[in-house]
Amino acid sequence: MFENQRFVMTNLYIELTSSCNLRCKHCYNASGASEKELPLKLLKEVICQAREGGVKFISLSGGEPLLYGKIWELMDYLNDMDMFFLLITNGTLLGRDVIQKLIKYHCNIQVSLDGPDSDTHDAVRGVGNFERAVSNIKELQKSGFEGNVVIKGVLTDNLTEQSIQKYRLLAEEIGAVKVEYGWLNRTGRGKENYGDLFIGEDRIAEYIDTLHRNQYKDERLEIADIGYTDKCPLVSIEENPLEVSPKITYDGNVFPCQMFVDEEFALGNIYKQTLIECIQGERFLKLLELLSLRREFMPACQHCVYKIHCLRGCPALGVNQGNLFECDEFCKVRKREFAEKLCRKMSI
Repeated sequence: MFENQRFVMTNLYIELTSSCNLRCKHCYNASGASEKELPLKLLKEVICQAREGGVKFISLSGGEPLLYGKIWELMDYLNDMDMFFLLITNGTLLGRDVIQKLIKYHCNIQVSLDGPDSDTHDAVRGVGNFERAVSNIKELQKSGFEGNVVIKGVLTDNLTEQSIQKYRLLAEEIGAVKVEYGWLNRTGRGKENYGDLFIGEDRIAEYIDTLHRNQYKDERLEIADIGYTDKCPLVSIEENPLEVSPKITYDGNVFPCQMFVDEEFALGNIYKQTLIECIQGERFLKLLELLSLRREFMPACQHCVYKIHCLRGCPALGVNQGNLFECDEFCKVRKREFAEKLCRKMSI
């Protein structure tokens, strides 16, 4: 079934370096003092391969990508290749010298702000870092930078509905075009601090409802809604070609998506294979076979009344819960949705 499956890459996520100036409590890859980074020459080869494979959009992450030793040479190369990119930064290093260099690049900037004020943000990223980031974004907006600024925050137990409402005021104040949210990941320092930061499975539905109530959009600003993974796109084997958005880590491992972090699920390594070879290789086909089996053989789902309808959520999050055949943290939310749909159907 998989031998003739073709793959097309839509975008590429690259962890340039493991180095970071912060020690965020929820960091999924525990970035920090380590100075591992991908060689520029190898990166150029990978980007060229990605472009040939259909990629038109690249996310530059880390660690903190502004600490990557060849960041400006890399950005010059992306500009020369006419590749649009997103710089994912904590915002604290966007000083005047950096801002003046950024002006010439065809990119957007995503700033990680895990709360709309210093109390919530600094609780996970360290004292003073909210003010540094916000002040720098304001300077960036004054500089003539033509790209868009996006805010993204990780949902933790520090956030209340009132603080979520304040994100809109913050976005308007600093000129951001969008506010996005992400769920806490049980990996890296996020795993170490999970008990303190996780909102709890019983409150996930509450947070989804809160974010839904506070979504907003006009011609200047979008406050994004958030949901949960109902079905892994990689399970859509009936789609040919299958769209893939791979991630490359700072040590060269290639994963089928951003959510996988366990080396067991790496498709290959760019030090040993080309990006195309990793995407088209045997390890990916074997992973797809496992994913196709997952829906039928998850122990927790065997006696569930909704198992015929449920698509089992995110397998990478299942791995973070224990193994590939575990449920992710959104099982209760899916059950609630199935029950509500059933009630609506019966009331017609």
